[in-house]
Amino acid sequence: SSGAHYPEIGGEITAALYFTTNDLEVALVDDDFVDQAAVDAYNAANGTNYTWGYDAFATVQGGVDAVTGSTVYVNPGVYEEQVVITGDVQVIGSGRGVTTIQSPADLVVSFGASTQNYPVVLIQNAAIASISDLTVDGLGRGNLNYRFVGIGFSDAGGGVYNCDVLNIMDTPFSGAQHGVGIYAWNDDGTARTITVEGCLVEGFQKTGMALNANDASPLTVAVSGNTVNGAGATTVTAQNGIQVWCNTATGTVEDNTVTGIAYDNTSATTKWVATSILNYYADLD
Repeated sequence: SSGAHYPEIGGEITAALYFTTNDLEVALVDDDFVDQAAVDAYNAANGTNYTWGYDAFATVQGGVDAVTGSTVYVNPGVYEEQVVITGDVQVIGSGRGVTTIQSPADLVVSFGASTQNYPVVLIQNAAIASISDLTVDGLGRGNLNYRFVGIGFSDAGGGVYNCDVLNIMDTPFSGAQHGVGIYAWNDDGTARTITVEGCLVEGFQKTGMALNANDASPLTVAVSGNTVNGAGATTVTAQNGIQVWCNTATGTVEDNTVTGIAYDNTSATTKWVATSILNYYADLD
């Protein structure tokens, strides 16, 4: 909805346009948008009627902040930003490698209790959100973002569909125990579902995806049709492909391809092993 708001400044009435945006059905993001003139050019070419700053934005975060319970479409482009989602929303890109969210050099928002995790995209605060048809690229920027994550769920549910999650690692690739492509941690006592379907996860440092919860927060997972590519045989770290960790977790992990998960521990004092699918206590099919 929109309306007129008239603040009084210095004894004079000054008109300003005030928008309430969280009831939008759709918001559009395009990295070419810089003002209403740029949006008007898009409208003329596409037969649309978007308004800059209301339902048209240059950043994914701008689009996400404008809607609740609805959809953000992200046009082709490269968006270097951390995206934090706190409400129910669908974020739909224009295709993997076509719409790309890149990690900034320094991630600011984190999640966790005793240890903090730094995600490129974060879904949190009981949100139920889905991310689809785009790429999340960490650009190997884990060195300044210890406990680096591509897409994170914190006390939240939803899904990741048809996405590439790439380069969630240090530069160069190291043995630091972080770098998780898709990471969930729920511990608020609420049952949730997380779906990961049709995704490519590669270039991660420690784990392709780790879907975890404490025992008081039942977790249902549906992980299918994904490709997880590890670093291959390495002496640097023992990688894991797909991990589910929760005594009260149920669900399915099926029809996934996991390759390149191999740790050469010949010279290691502690004989850690790498695991393609790691199930801690969950009841999975």
